[in-house]
Amino acid sequence: MEIGIFAEFKDKEFESEYYNSELSSSRRFTRLMVLGFGILYFLYVIPDFSMLHNSKVFIGTFIDRLFILVLTIIFYFRFSCIKKPKAASYWLTAYKLIFSASYLHIASIYIHPNFLIKCFDIILMILCFLAVSNKWLDNFICSLILYIGYFILARTVMNVTDNEYYAGVVYVSVILCVTAVYSFNLNWYKRQHYLDIKKLEKLAATDSLTCIFNRALFNDKLSDSIDLWKKNGMDFSVIFCDIDNMKTINDTLGHIIGDKVIVGIVDLIKNNLRPGDIFARWGGDEFVILLSETNKNTAVKIAENLRSAIGYKVIEGIQAITCSFGVVSSEDGDSIEELLINADTLLYEAKNGKNMVMYR
Repeated sequence: MEIGIFAEFKDKEFESEYYNSELSSSRRFTRLMVLGFGILYFLYVIPDFSMLHNSKVFIGTFIDRLFILVLTIIFYFRFSCIKKPKAASYWLTAYKLIFSASYLHIASIYIHPNFLIKCFDIILMILCFLAVSNKWLDNFICSLILYIGYFILARTVMNVTDNEYYAGVVYVSVILCVTAVYSFNLNWYKRQHYLDIKKLEKLAATDSLTCIFNRALFNDKLSDSIDLWKKNGMDFSVIFCDIDNMKTINDTLGHIIGDKVIVGIVDLIKNNLRPGDIFARWGGDEFVILLSETNKNTAVKIAENLRSAIGYKVIEGIQAITCSFGVVSSEDGDSIEELLINADTLLYEAKNGKNMVMYR
């Protein structure tokens, strides 16, 4: 999984998954930050009142700041309900652009604004823009638009000397570049960290030999299925599977061949299961399959199909490989322990005859 030049995963689905995770963890901070910024911006009506002597101009700035405050409150409550990452990104970007436009509009109204103080305002806004958890490119573009808009405004409207103007350009440019680079690195490393966590989660949930799920993850999925069955009556079934005569194969042909036989059986079973079925290695040569929304009759047919397919398969030159199966469904137990004990009992009965599917 590669990270692109804009500190985003090249895989759009994985990027969306990451951003959704980031959004969930940073939503409260983002809402509070925007709310605080909006309230602080509105409170500037106090210096506006003392500095703007024209009542019409003051009313215009008051309405402008009030509009941003109302927009901030709407954002605060609406942002908590947004679930889609794209929608969240659009809201954040739109808010920053509208906020920038409002600030530049009010700055143009002041008769003699202090240029350097306004530069510090721009620096503060750039820092906040790039600190918000959003796509780096969106944050940078919003900051760049604010930066360009302010210095165009300063050159055309404000009474500022060339020395002050170029000094302000240098200061703000340095802050913009340093903050943008830092924000880029932070976004890159956060995605790399997320990728590392996903790799560890996969390793923790996967059997190293067969690359299918392990026992721990299967138990979690089975627990979820039991909960759904108790709440909604959604059927599920469990198939226990054991390779017959595996000890003999290991003793006569060696464990390397034995491992290849296990991998071959696993590949065959995977190719004959449905996309939503959970297939896991229980231990040694035993495997378990969780079939969601599947009653016992259907599960028995699936087990019979698997038994038949394995019987026709030649693996590592061995023709007589067979498997035994035990099948239980949601009606056979109210807990993980009860279901697994019943499935294990049926598997034991099947292994006594070998190459059989047992169920009750």
